[in-house]
Amino acid sequence: MRAGGAVQAPLVAVVVFAAALVVGGCGLLFPSYPTLPEDLNAPPLALYGNGQATITLADGTKLVLDSVEKDSNLQQAYGASVHWSGGDGWHLRVMGSGSGLGSFAYLSLDRIADGKHMAAWDSSRCIVDVDLADVTGIRGSATCKGLEWYDVMSSEFPFPFASESPGSGSDEPNFDAEIEFEAFPAADAA
Repeated sequence: MRAGGAVQAPLVAVVVFAAALVVGGCGLLFPSYPTLPEDLNAPPLALYGNGQATITLADGTKLVLDSVEKDSNLQQAYGASVHWSGGDGWHLRVMGSGSGLGSFAYLSLDRIADGKHMAAWDSSRCIVDVDLADVTGIRGSATCKGLEWYDVMSSEFPFPFASESPGSGSDEPNFDAEIEFEAFPAADAA
């Protein structure tokens, strides 16, 4: 019986530890563990449907993205997620700012043309300044230097947040861009 008791004590400890994690979450056992807002599935605080973004490339090319996609919104848990597009295949997405998690904003660019889907997202190459990010709208700008296009359909396409890139799969040169963006609630979105 003693041998069984020696085996049961560690087993009970493991079961208690696992139950504490399931019932209380990591914060119960590790008080400094970061927590997210309680309801990640809460309805959006705002739905954005009006606005535009302008991308000015270093060669002077000016692209106007005049459509705010219908999935653009502001959430309590993770902030803004706004997607602009234009008729020329360019897309801009700004994410993050306006939440309880801080004012950090991140952007990505996509260009879909000539049978290719190219993406640029390197946050170390863009300085994003957000002037407004709340239920009344989002407005800001970004300066990007040395962005690199990645061919999304290439076998060399890296995981977006990989620390090392195997290569872009693109022959296109790096580029600079100045970006301005704004979006506001649609009149019919409530």
